[in-house]
Amino acid sequence: YYLYNNDPETAKFMPKCLFYEASALLCPGCGTGRALYKFLHGDILCAIKRNMILLPTLIFLLLLQTKIDAGTKRRISKSFFFMIIGYWIARNIPVYPFTLLRP
Repeated sequence: YYLYNNDPETAKFMPKCLFYEASALLCPGCGTGRALYKFLHGDILCAIKRNMILLPTLIFLLLLQTKIDAGTKRRISKSFFFMIIGYWIARNIPVYPFTLLRP
């Protein structure tokens, strides 16, 4: 409710990313608040630009709610984990096309 009614780019209260504040590097979640705000308002393309991992994360969470066997869920979780790590590394490479991953 708060996020739907308050744009993170202009809201007075929106927590800062502690990892970014401490290291000046982007974590996989940097830009998620702005992406969710755009997603909730129907601006899917802008949401993807803010944090490209948002839609795969939502799909991953939906998959975990389905009735699939534990082994498949484990494989999906491992794949998602390595995708997050790769995304985390790639979005901190200061060279095009990796700079497109920045919020």
